[in-house]
Amino acid sequence: MEKPASLEVFGRPPSLWMGLSGVLVVVLAAVVSLTLLPAIVSLLGDNLERGHVRLPWAASVSEERWGRLARLVMRRPVVVGLPIVALLLAMAVPFFHLRVAAADVGVLDREAESRRGFELLKEHFPAQAKSRILVAVEFPTTPALTPARIEALYELTERARGLPAVSGVESLFSGSETVGPDELELMLLHPSGDMAPLVEQGKALTVGASSVILYALTDAPTASPEARSIVRALRSSREVADGRLVAGGDIARDIDAGELVAARSPWAIAFVIVATLLLVFLLLRSVVLPVEAVVMNLLSMAGAFGALVWIFQDGNLGIAEPRPLEPGLPILLFCVLFGLSMDYQVLLLSRIAEAHRGGRSNEEAIAEGLAKTAGVFTSAAAIMICVFVAFDVVLIRAVGVGMAVAIFLDATLARTLLTPALMRLAGEANWWRLPGLRRDERTGPPRAEPGQPIGVHPDGEHHDDPVVGKA
Repeated sequence: MEKPASLEVFGRPPSLWMGLSGVLVVVLAAVVSLTLLPAIVSLLGDNLERGHVRLPWAASVSEERWGRLARLVMRRPVVVGLPIVALLLAMAVPFFHLRVAAADVGVLDREAESRRGFELLKEHFPAQAKSRILVAVEFPTTPALTPARIEALYELTERARGLPAVSGVESLFSGSETVGPDELELMLLHPSGDMAPLVEQGKALTVGASSVILYALTDAPTASPEARSIVRALRSSREVADGRLVAGGDIARDIDAGELVAARSPWAIAFVIVATLLLVFLLLRSVVLPVEAVVMNLLSMAGAFGALVWIFQDGNLGIAEPRPLEPGLPILLFCVLFGLSMDYQVLLLSRIAEAHRGGRSNEEAIAEGLAKTAGVFTSAAAIMICVFVAFDVVLIRAVGVGMAVAIFLDATLARTLLTPALMRLAGEANWWRLPGLRRDERTGPPRAEPGQPIGVHPDGEHHDDPVVGKA
């Protein structure tokens, strides 16, 4: 639940409602699983097994294979673990040149009607297809136009026109060889009879009671560094006479959205990690296992994020039009994928911890836990991957591919290979607890001997409680 809740850190309505919706879905799923599902299973009774399809391979054979794999990994934990860590870190390298920008018409296939319309506009009316940067100046008093302010707006227009990558400026205060600040002042404040209707029409479109707007035009794509440099240059000097300049439009929105995500992402990431550490600690009572779980998640997700940038931003694997990623996409994937990955890890670690409490050694518990759960989470991962890769639109496809790659890396490399290797290297330190949380062995249930079936006393008597052994 802490993963969708972490989206509320951003405070924006889309992220806020997405986070609240995620929390609601998780709560409802938990309630239904604990109430409705047991009721349905109880009503079905023995009919639950009807229609059972027997596959060529038995579950016991599958568990035996997973157990052998775990033991093989634990015999050479360093030989197996180091190459996997190196591979995941190498896959993460492209993420360091991540660029973000809001989705535009470029995310649509060229066959889409709206995309075709934009291409026709750009071909036949190129001036209308230019990117526009809105420049607004707000003054403290009315009217907006005074001689001093007109001169400052004239200078602002000329400054914007001289910026690199600016192809033109739409402004009521544009000058020429024959029109300077003085002539412009006379024309705007005291227009002649013939010019008066045109001047008043222009003022009605761009001049308010105490504010003025103009547009800087550029042929540079919205997400390009050249377009963004225009906004930053305009914002570098905000004083216009006694007024203050602000820059808006799609390019400015991209910059602001990226800065907002960059500023608040560390808080969301910290929230997810701390909440995960706390919840896994409360579940397993181990100090080391929560840290290992977080490390596993971060490694698999780092590889997935690097692959996402390599594919969609760098233009590999058939991406015809590479572009920056949506600003909120990385943190959205982090919050969602961290939760999905932790589900697998909790399932695996819970089974390992149960075996260890039952008297198994560290290595035996790891092998048994992986044997009992690997088939479940690899099957679930395969289902999710099939769903995620079916997404079609480029923007949604990036979400699907990111999730599919992360789930694949997590279910194969991280859970089935890296987790046994790391837990084998940690040894009995996996089960270290804070001194105040250790239960007195003398007052707890009797321990099972190593290799003895769980739930059976050393004297051979069977007990209902399957979890016996040390705290």
